[in-house]
Amino acid sequence: MEEEVLKGNRNTTTFTKQSWKRIKEELYAQAKRSYTDTQLRNKYNLLRQKHKDFKSLLKETGIGFSVVTGQVTAPDEVWDRLIRVNKSAKKFRKKGCVLYGKLCVIFGDTTATGSNAHPSTRSPSINLDNDDDDAMSKSPSIRNQESSFDEDGSKRRGKSTSTTSSRSAKKAKFSLALAETLTVYNETAKRKMEVYENSMTSTKHHLLDECIEALNQIDGISGEVYGKAIEKFESEVSRALFLKMPEHRRIDWLNYLK
Repeated sequence: MEEEVLKGNRNTTTFTKQSWKRIKEELYAQAKRSYTDTQLRNKYNLLRQKHKDFKSLLKETGIGFSVVTGQVTAPDEVWDRLIRVNKSAKKFRKKGCVLYGKLCVIFGDTTATGSNAHPSTRSPSINLDNDDDDAMSKSPSIRNQESSFDEDGSKRRGKSTSTTSSRSAKKAKFSLALAETLTVYNETAKRKMEVYENSMTSTKHHLLDECIEALNQIDGISGEVYGKAIEKFESEVSRALFLKMPEHRRIDWLNYLK
C-alpha cells in the first residue's frame, strides 16, 4: 500500500484505480477469489475505522494491550465506563483486535500502544477465528454499507442461524487476506524507500568528496574562503553548480564568497 503512496497514487482517503487494480491482483493471488472495486473500498474503509476506534480505545486510562494475543485488558470499572459511552466497546473487550499490528502498518501507525509493543515492520500472527470486522463505532455510511451487503457484495436477504457462522468465517477470511495484501504493499515500499535513501546518501557523500577534491586543487585560497566554500557545499544545489563550473568560474565563485 505504501508503495502506491510513494508513487503519488493515493490521496488522503483512497487509492487510484490503477492502484486498486494491483491490490486486487495481489488479493486474488492470496484468496483465490475476485472482488470488485466497491467491495475493496468498503472493506478498506471498515478496516480504517476499526484501526481508528481501537487506537482510540488504547488511549483510555487503565487499558492494557498485548500485540501477541491481540487482547485488551482493563479493570471492570473501566469497561463499565467505556460500554456506557459506547456499547460496541464490549466487542473489543471480548475479542480484542488481532489485526491491530497489521492495521498499524497499513494506516501509517508506527507504534502499537501497550505491553509487548512491536515495530511497524513486524506483525504478530493472526488467528482467523478471533477476528471481528465490526468497529467500535462506525460512520453512518459505513454502517449502511455493512447492513446492506455481505462481504462478497451480494444483497442480504435476512440473517438466519444456519448462515451466521459461514458469513462470519467469510468476513474474517476477507479481512485477513486484505490486511495481508496491504501489509505486503507497505513493507515492500518501505524496503524500496530504504534502498533509495541509502542510495541518495551515498550519492550526496560522493558529490561532496568531488567538490572538496576540486577545491583542494585550486591554489591561493584563503582559509576564510575555504571554510565558506565547505559551508556552501552542504547545499545540494551549490555542489551541483560548483562541479558544473569551469575552473576559472569556480575561482570567480570563490571570490564572491569573500
